[in-house]
Amino acid sequence: MVRPNASQHLMRWGFEAAFDAVSDRAPASNYHNADTNELLRRREAASFSEAPDWGVERKRTQQVLYDAALRAGAKIEFGRGIVDVSETAEGSSVTLTDGEVRYGDLILATDGIRSRLRPQIMRTVGLTDPGPSADGTTIFQVEIPVERVLSNPRTRYLGETSDLMVWMGEGLWSYTLFNTKTRVFVGLFGMLKEDVSTSSTESGEGSKSLWTQEGDISHVRDRFKGTHHVLQELAALTTSCDRWRQAELPDLHQWISKHGRLALLGDSAHAMYPDAAQGFSQIVEDVACLDALLLRPSTVQTATAEWQKIRKPRAERVKAYAAANHQLYRLGGRAFPKQTSDSSNDQANKDGDQDAILVDANAPFNTPAFTKWLYTYDVVKDASVGSDV
Repeated sequence: MVRPNASQHLMRWGFEAAFDAVSDRAPASNYHNADTNELLRRREAASFSEAPDWGVERKRTQQVLYDAALRAGAKIEFGRGIVDVSETAEGSSVTLTDGEVRYGDLILATDGIRSRLRPQIMRTVGLTDPGPSADGTTIFQVEIPVERVLSNPRTRYLGETSDLMVWMGEGLWSYTLFNTKTRVFVGLFGMLKEDVSTSSTESGEGSKSLWTQEGDISHVRDRFKGTHHVLQELAALTTSCDRWRQAELPDLHQWISKHGRLALLGDSAHAMYPDAAQGFSQIVEDVACLDALLLRPSTVQTATAEWQKIRKPRAERVKAYAAANHQLYRLGGRAFPKQTSDSSNDQANKDGDQDAILVDANAPFNTPAFTKWLYTYDVVKDASVGSDV
């Protein structure tokens, strides 16, 4: 998903029509008990923001951005690995696997949670790479032909809404999202470590790979026996799944190199659990902030230092929120905040008092003050006036 705190920047960059063509403006997120299907909470994600909350799959997002990069004249090369990065006060360079060296003013390491460049960049400031931290939970992702969803009386309603649906059970959880523009229905089934199969299709917990196309759908069906019938039906409607071992990156002491000409961006700097649906949106904030700072009449080193000062506290707070949700969903919603008149975004809508809610990054998670900060924050404003805002 692309949340309002990120879609506002994509709209400024001219992407509104492209994302509207492949996305729904998701009206709400609905949280249910996985055993009873009881609705625990409904959240209007965009209630505080005029920017859209786009419900879109990862590969469609990648295609939109890839096509735009080509139109802008970007040169995209595949199969060209990087074996080394280095810098001086005057510039930076990368060495490719074939020995070619390329030079630039700034190198961004955007190679993900298992970044091979992060250790090299952190060594420039005397630090070691902690690597990702996996807690043993696993998600199995499925794509189900929507015709199957609609033809089943028990699941039909899920193919008639673009809401994000979440179910929380003891040691397991599930999400579904239907994209009415692309007609793609995506489901995620999550479970704890002790429930993960050790069969060859699961590659073993010792595998370095966090993702594989060869998940075991029969294991998903077995594990979700006893949950509400709608989840069992969804698992029965698909024949294959991807497997995604959950992990996050511990807070890093620094994202930039000694001379500020090498920088970690996106998941290589702040990979988080998916349970806030903020991973991609935080990457967009990284880019929007750095773009604004580099347009200033200052040096690259000044820009990257200010970028880290602005972005690091925000990204780490959002990452903590994702981790907190990750724990809540594993507990079956037992600790999930009840929807009450003083904790509901919907109540704010009814009362027309959104403007009265104060933005507070340090407010408890899932409260209106925190949610408003999460979705209405504009990183470009911070970059325009400095990080002390």
